Amino acid sequence: MKQGDIYLVNWSPSVGHEFQKVRPAIVLSGDAILKRSNLIAFVAISSQKAKHFVDDIFIAKDSENNLFEDSVIKMHHISSFDYNRVIKKVGRISEPLLAEIKIKIREHFNL
Repeated sequence: MKQGDIYLVNWSPSVGHEFQKVRPAIVLSGDAILKRSNLIAFVAISSQKAKHFVDDIFIAKDSENNLFEDSVIKMHHISSFDYNRVIKKVGRISEPLLAEIKIKIREHFNL
């Protein structure tokens, strides 16, 4: 597992407006953190492109990310989960897309 990998993650049980069910997510945790932590930070991916926010990032399906369809990365929906919620690796995002996510994270948290 590395930063920028896409995994299927079980988001349930959830409360209120949190995402539910199994969905793809991008690993945000840095590689060094992944080696020493029991939790992984993810950002959710949704195929509901019509319900996007200004900060969401479009991701086109391709042979590297192996998504089922064009989707959006939901930058306002960052969560940490135990490894037990991780189901399987789906693919990986491109380095330029990972760089864009890092910029959006700094903006999101006003860093």
